[in-house]
Amino acid sequence: MGRLGLILAFILALGIGHAQAHAFVTSSTPAPYAKLAPGTLAITLHYDDAVDPARCRLSLRGPQGEARLTIINHKIGTVLKAQTLLTAGAFEIHWIAYSTDGHITQGVIPFTVAAP
Repeated sequence: MGRLGLILAFILALGIGHAQAHAFVTSSTPAPYAKLAPGTLAITLHYDDAVDPARCRLSLRGPQGEARLTIINHKIGTVLKAQTLLTAGAFEIHWIAYSTDGHITQGVIPFTVAAP
């Protein structure tokens, strides 16, 4: 492949990556499968692309059922934050993210809270 071909391939690769951008969690607190102490938990999800907090959803499933979490940061960016009070049990954070280009992604972060 000549120089022009390499340049065209590079430009196409950049365009395709941007056109197909989706926001996926790159790190979180709690981390997947974390074992935590009971009490107030500050939840933080970091994404690889900007998300719109007004359209995103976080919910917590645990021994008492499912509850929607209130997202406490309101600026478009790569982080969502919430907090909740937890007692002992197995939990899952279910997230649905709307990236700024309109793509929707979702996932689950399981973790446990130890008995006091």
